Amino acid sequence: MFFTLTTGLFFVSRMLGWIALMDAVVLICLPRIYLGIHYPTDMIAGAVIGVAVGLAANHKAVKRSLAKWPLQCLQRHPGPSYAVFFLLMYQMTVIFGDVRYLGIGLAKTLVKLLRWW
Repeated sequence: MFFTLTTGLFFVSRMLGWIALMDAVVLICLPRIYLGIHYPTDMIAGAVIGVAVGLAANHKAVKRSLAKWPLQCLQRHPGPSYAVFFLLMYQMTVIFGDVRYLGIGLAKTLVKLLRWW
C-alpha cells in the first residue's frame, strides 16, 4: 500500500515522491525486517507489486474506468459518499487494523460454531 501511494506521489511531485519513498523504506520496511515481521524478499515483492499497481492506476484508461463510479456516487449522493470515503481513508491510515481484527474474530467464531456442530 505504501509503495502504491509513493508511486502516485511521484506523478504529482518528484520531491514528494522521494520523501515518501524514503519514509516507506526507512520507517516502514526496515523496522519490519529488523523485528522479523517480514523477510526482505517480502518487502521487495510488496514494493514491486505496489509500484506496478501505482503505475497501472495512473494509466488513462484505468483512471477513467476506476473514477467513473465514485464520481457518479459523489454527484448523486454527496453526503454518504463523503462518509464512505472518509472511512476508507481512515482504514488506510490504520492499515485496515479494525477490519483485520473483525475478520479474525469472525473466523474464530466460525471455527467454534463448526466444532460445535
